[in-house]
Amino acid sequence: MSRMLLDYQKRIFYLGSIFSSLLYFLTNVNVLSIPWIACACPFLISLMIVPGITYVMISKDCPKIDSFSFGLLLFCSINISMFTSLFIILLSLHLDNTISASWYSIFISLWYAFLIYFIMCIFLTPGLFAVQMKREALLIISWGLLALVTSILIALCAENHWENDWVVFLPFAIIGIGSIFIYVQMLFNDWSRLGREGLFYTFIMIGVIIGGFGEKAWIFVWVGIYLVGDWALSEFEAHAKYKELE
Repeated sequence: MSRMLLDYQKRIFYLGSIFSSLLYFLTNVNVLSIPWIACACPFLISLMIVPGITYVMISKDCPKIDSFSFGLLLFCSINISMFTSLFIILLSLHLDNTISASWYSIFISLWYAFLIYFIMCIFLTPGLFAVQMKREALLIISWGLLALVTSILIALCAENHWENDWVVFLPFAIIGIGSIFIYVQMLFNDWSRLGREGLFYTFIMIGVIIGGFGEKAWIFVWVGIYLVGDWALSEFEAHAKYKELE
């Protein structure tokens, strides 16, 4: 029952994120004329489901977890979801010219979400190292740091009106190339790793190229395509697990 509930929660998350990406794109290319906050609504609904997904995943995969650890992970999930939602709302209202505030003040809620994320990483990393998942632990931390640095660059770029705004994509390009190189080396040893991780790296690199050429509107299309692909692979993995249980 918990596995089925988790699958339904994930589907709602994917649907909301994909629908928001589509609305953002259509608004950006002037096909639709709706407020940015309206475009964000499906994604905000998706974010509300994240704590529920976390709760079900912990209950299903970590039945012996102690109450403190369970509470801490749930606290982190709720805070990350809540403050990321606040950031999306403030950003959308700012783009709609409904509020007037500095870009730094808008990004504060997102940076707080990153702080909570790193607290969770500090808690999870020793356990991942203990079960020989050192690479996964390093990826969780490094991509979190990368996203934080990129968010700071975006705030600086927007606040100071940088002419060369492609600079904000440099961290993703540098780390992405390094990660892909390591990933390809791993594939030569184990082709079973080909899947969602490879799709993620492909998404990052093509997204950097699209953003670097200034085609910001098409990033939303690429995000939607990635989410559809990741959803399909997620469904395939879920179906394979159901077959194993049978």
